[in-house]
Amino acid sequence: MFTLRPWMVPDDYPAVLSIFNQVNHEPTTVDALMEDDRRFPADGLRLRLVAEDRSGCVVAYGLARRFPYAPAGLFLVRVLTAPATRRQGAASALLGPLEQYALDHGAMSLQTWVWDNDSASLDYARKWGYTETMRHYFRSTLDLTTFDDAAYDGHIAGLEAAGLRFATMADMPGEATERALYELDRQASADNPGEDLPDFLPYDEWRKYVTARPNSTPDLFIFAMDGDRIVAMTDLFHLKQTGAMNTGFTGVDREYRGRGLALALKVLAARTARRYGAPYLRTENDSRNGPMLAVNRRLGYVPQPGSFTLRKQVTP
Repeated sequence: MFTLRPWMVPDDYPAVLSIFNQVNHEPTTVDALMEDDRRFPADGLRLRLVAEDRSGCVVAYGLARRFPYAPAGLFLVRVLTAPATRRQGAASALLGPLEQYALDHGAMSLQTWVWDNDSASLDYARKWGYTETMRHYFRSTLDLTTFDDAAYDGHIAGLEAAGLRFATMADMPGEATERALYELDRQASADNPGEDLPDFLPYDEWRKYVTARPNSTPDLFIFAMDGDRIVAMTDLFHLKQTGAMNTGFTGVDREYRGRGLALALKVLAARTARRYGAPYLRTENDSRNGPMLAVNRRLGYVPQPGSFTLRKQVTP
């Protein structure tokens, strides 16, 4: 019933985008898909396929990929099917060759994820041998049209009175600042329960995905300083399809936790996003990250549908 073929770039972008935006909760753009292609590491492994129906219409697509810095033998495998074509065999047709590609390239573990409010997809993944891990990510949004940032003026002033100051990468451009942010990101990520990379990204890869990404600007990297030392950070990037903004990562140096720096940075980030006219801020958190979730709840973030991570052990 379905014909499989490689994903053709850029011809298949519109069809893939249409399926993506029907299935995912935050729409994306062709430009974003192209940027993901541009940033994919040259030494990564990837197979992308589409499924066409008898009329030649793309009704599903899937990928198997491995980043060079991922845990040994771990491949991501994911398939998306247009809602109108579900339960007709397109996903199964794609999953077989995608999993085989991963096995042929030394896979020991396959990982996927499904929305936590999509019980049908969760059941389908289980039937293919995928089981839930401890990782449950959920999204939260902060309505910037109603958020009262002035309520936190005293909190920020108190931190400044204690000798801390706030700045952005626009205030302090250059590699020295980027390197300092990288080191803080690496330290703080090690304590993030959702982090499962055995080694943090190399600096050049981190820069490609963080400070050099095209949907961000230097003023969207906000940090706290104690003297010349960057001790806390957060960053934002644009969600161009909706005009909203997303939090990339918020982290605090271990020596400075418990002082309310994450709260202050998130307030400053909300002010920045509001200046850009963003209607809301979006963030993602592992369900086990209690301290950050408490900060989000205090600010008024509203939980949205999230995702379960599932894995399948295989023999290469």
